Amino acid sequence: MELYQTTFRSISGGDLLNDGDLVNLNDLLSQLSAASPQCDNISSAQRSLNNCGLVTVRFEGALIGMTTVVDCSTLTGKRLFIHDVIVAGHHRGHGLAEEMMRVVHTHAIGAGYSRIELTSKPQREAANHLYIKLGYVLRNSETNLYCLYL
Repeated sequence: MELYQTTFRSISGGDLLNDGDLVNLNDLLSQLSAASPQCDNISSAQRSLNNCGLVTVRFEGALIGMTTVVDCSTLTGKRLFIHDVIVAGHHRGHGLAEEMMRVVHTHAIGAGYSRIELTSKPQREAANHLYIKLGYVLRNSETNLYCLYL
């Protein structure tokens, strides 16, 4: 069995990404979208993620998956928004996206969030099936907005 390490931290902690992650980070971003900007260095990537949470998955120390989460709390409730659930192509099919989502759920419940929201492109069929499997409700079919009420 392959060993994967999944970690959740606030970016303000500063040490979740390292200089050796730059190539893999850019590879993950390009798998998300060909139009995704590439990062010049890890320091600028961490600065752009300031005040976010990041779930990372590593295999033998290499970054092979990540999920970005953003606090979207307002006067009407404490919400968490998930961005960019990405797993490297050759590591897909091992349940890593589901594991990252469960790490986010555990964090959200522990931090007192009332719901988690995300959007997903309709053509990402496996991702959309995963969100429904995890209990997310499709709230807007035009934007594929999903909500999980905690």
